[in-house]
Amino acid sequence: NADLTRGPFQASMPRNGLVIQNADGTMGQTVSGGGGATLMNTSAGGWLWGGDQRLQGSTIQKFYMRMTGGGWGQAVGVELRTIPTGSVGSPGTYGDLTGQLPADVRSCGAQGVSGHCTLWGMALADHGAYTYVYGADVSAGGKDLKIARVPQGDFSGPWQYWTGSGWSSSQSDAIATGAVANEAMSVTY
Repeated sequence: NADLTRGPFQASMPRNGLVIQNADGTMGQTVSGGGGATLMNTSAGGWLWGGDQRLQGSTIQKFYMRMTGGGWGQAVGVELRTIPTGSVGSPGTYGDLTGQLPADVRSCGAQGVSGHCTLWGMALADHGAYTYVYGADVSAGGKDLKIARVPQGDFSGPWQYWTGSGWSSSQSDAIATGAVANEAMSVTY
């Protein structure tokens, strides 16, 4: 509006855009998916909402929530994309590692817990030999934090889930470690 305010639902939500930060800290090129463009389209339809990312060599590994439906949509799983740092502005160079994730990590329907969907990769933290993967377990009762780990940077490797007293190879053993406000979280060691 002329007074620099906006009414409810008057702003569009650009999805799947990346902004490149220059080495001197200034903002550079914006790479936009434009909604239906091919920048970060999900192979299963719907759209993606960004989770956390980490740098592996010269490649960004980035998790996304896979969403379906209209409006705000509904989360149905996660996808893992790779973005070479040398060609961030060239979407044709992006890779898709989703198929390398365990089935019950990438798909809420395969998790085997009725009414719950753990959205893994909403926060990541490297420590020692592991990358710790934080997930928001979303259900009608709220959102709880769960923790998994993989060998550092190897999301195709064996996943282990925090049980409260140790690590299990079964996601069904993962415990909720506390409530979270939403999926947009950060973790600092």
